[in-house]
Amino acid sequence: MINVLLLSLACTGASDSEKPDSTPESNYFHIGDGPAGLVRMVNTCAPNDGSAVEFQIGLAEASCTADWTSDATLRIDVDGPFTGLDPGSYTAWGIWFDPDGDGAPVDGAAGGVVITRVEGDFYEGSYSFTGGGQTYTGEFGALHCYGDVLCG
Repeated sequence: MINVLLLSLACTGASDSEKPDSTPESNYFHIGDGPAGLVRMVNTCAPNDGSAVEFQIGLAEASCTADWTSDATLRIDVDGPFTGLDPGSYTAWGIWFDPDGDGAPVDGAAGGVVITRVEGDFYEGSYSFTGGGQTYTGEFGALHCYGDVLCG
């Protein structure tokens, strides 16, 4: 009877779909200036039709299909391969920050992103930019959503 019970316990473990991800949602965060909410990275095209990554800050959850938490949005675009960014500094070629959610972004925004840690699809780092006479900074733990993007 004991052998049957041990065999039964050994065969009732969690299935692959029930196991936690290697980067549980508690690792995703955003602290700093900008809209409240989480961060994701999505592939996009640069002005020269090369590959780029957009950091979208202010999301309701760490998901590739998450909605924005409000009309206030922050997007930071940097050049980089669709396969992901290595740790390092990236100068932004596009920053859209609408702190009031009124469709009027801050003027003359310039800055960038620093990636400090990469583990699979999890990216940790910080951003800093100046726009409208004010400096904005923040730290994040982001999910990279690859998607199908064709540039060129």
